[in-house]
Amino acid sequence: MSGRRRECNKCKGQFSKVKICSGCRSVYYCSLDCQKADWRLHKPECQLSIESQHPMTPRTPSNKNLPRQIPPTVPKKPVLERGHTTGSIVQPPPCPPKPRRSGHTFVKEPLRREDVPREFSRFQYIPSGEDQNRIDTNLLIIFPGVGPDFEQYVKLSKSLHIPQCCYLVLQPPYELPFNSGWSWFSIFDREANLILPTKFEKRRVKELSASRTHLAALVGTLIEAYGWAPGNIFFLGFSQGAIMGVDFLLHCRPVSHSGFGGCVAISDSLLDEALFPDFVVNYPDPILLPDKLTPLFISHGKNDQRIPVHIALQKHQKLSQIYTTVNQAEDLFLELFSKGHQMISSSTEAHATLKFLSDRMILHHRELDEASPDIVRIDPNDKIEIEPL
Repeated sequence: MSGRRRECNKCKGQFSKVKICSGCRSVYYCSLDCQKADWRLHKPECQLSIESQHPMTPRTPSNKNLPRQIPPTVPKKPVLERGHTTGSIVQPPPCPPKPRRSGHTFVKEPLRREDVPREFSRFQYIPSGEDQNRIDTNLLIIFPGVGPDFEQYVKLSKSLHIPQCCYLVLQPPYELPFNSGWSWFSIFDREANLILPTKFEKRRVKELSASRTHLAALVGTLIEAYGWAPGNIFFLGFSQGAIMGVDFLLHCRPVSHSGFGGCVAISDSLLDEALFPDFVVNYPDPILLPDKLTPLFISHGKNDQRIPVHIALQKHQKLSQIYTTVNQAEDLFLELFSKGHQMISSSTEAHATLKFLSDRMILHHRELDEASPDIVRIDPNDKIEIEPL
């Protein structure tokens, strides 16, 4: 290529002869060495671009021994082509079709380790009850905040007592230094310096996008292999986990065009970078916005010193603009409570949270469902309570 110069995605130099990544075909490199050095950071972004065009078919319990594969029309690891030159890529043979379950089942199969992306090194699936006559209708996926408190979130999920609801607690994929816990995106660089959001800082967005890719693969498996309907899948996140939940809802088009049942975001909501009008990348990415947004309930503390109320209101205003563009302003809720930067801390907040969920969850009646598709809504006052942690 001559004349026009392009920037190398790794060294940021300007070159007239560059190579293009054949996976996403959106970034350039001056050499194979730069491509290899940048692959760790570029890989999540590359895979997300690929999956948005070719949604991944997840493994199912019946083909669990097969390796997880990306779409057959794309090489497993992209190779480089010279920009604007002729050439071809040798494609791997097509993958055999994977079995898909159909029909309603009252008892869902427990989630298997081999069907969970390895980036989630720890998870806990909790069915709606121990009885084989139970009815697993709704699934609440819980995103912990930054730290080592995985077991506390498992305890929380067991205390919710929502009828016909299963729970899935996920440990975030990024391990923090000094064995201090886990996060959905790094908050420190390699020198243990805090990564502050600026309009030019892309690392937090890149790693959050990578977490989203892993989460999309998992949710896709839950839908395709385990029979969960998107409208019966709900999310609840605290702090950075709330950011993860909201980010996924705004970019879930490759998994569900119509969104999900609902999401609760506690003590945070939108990534700070979304508030920069001239941020270096387009975030949130409107290309991945679903046709219908997921109902969102935001719970925030009036005395929150980590995320002050005025920042929470700015984020709510930004989200309101997004929801208004698809005529869903009525599906966005914000309530302030007398607390700091905390998880659910009062019966008032617990009731508001559970009411939001119960208004959108459904209950199946086994005898009626065997004869007809009738459903009933959960009564917010029907045995829904929360035990103190």
